[in-house]
Amino acid sequence: MVRGEFERFGFVSDWSGCRNHQTAKPVSLPIRSKPLSQYNQCMRRRKDVEDLFWPAASNLQKLSVEMVQTRMTITARRFWQPQVDLIEDPNFLILKVDLAGTRIEDVHLGYLADSHAITIRGNRPERDPEGSQRIGIYQLEIYYGDFERVVSLPRIAVDVERIEAALFEGILTVLIPKV
Repeated sequence: MVRGEFERFGFVSDWSGCRNHQTAKPVSLPIRSKPLSQYNQCMRRRKDVEDLFWPAASNLQKLSVEMVQTRMTITARRFWQPQVDLIEDPNFLILKVDLAGTRIEDVHLGYLADSHAITIRGNRPERDPEGSQRIGIYQLEIYYGDFERVVSLPRIAVDVERIEAALFEGILTVLIPKV
């Protein structure tokens, strides 16, 4: 190999700075100055795409698993849990429960003294308008059937004997007087 060819391929050809350069046998190390092969470029692009989409796909997979587990848990327990708000004012703890489509006769409240919690149980029946016949279902987001929710109260003394509840426009409001 001629000296010019040697340098053209990026091999080190000047050994004067090395110790024992007179007695040591020079070893050539390649220095890449050529562009990557098409395969390497393709793999680099693929990695960039994977880095971009992998977190989103991973999050979608987690969400999908979570949704299936939630649906299976609700099915296994055979009841659903209504959404609640628990608010404190100077005289009361106010519990609001979203129970649209439920009659007051179908709701049962309880107090669990050992865990200082309020239980809400009941049933929201599925009602179709009279005379309607389903020919298809395109979206199902509303839970029907038995429901149950246990709401832990903060460590505040309450007067259980004076708890009041009212259902108005689909919101059950429970007034829990503080002692």
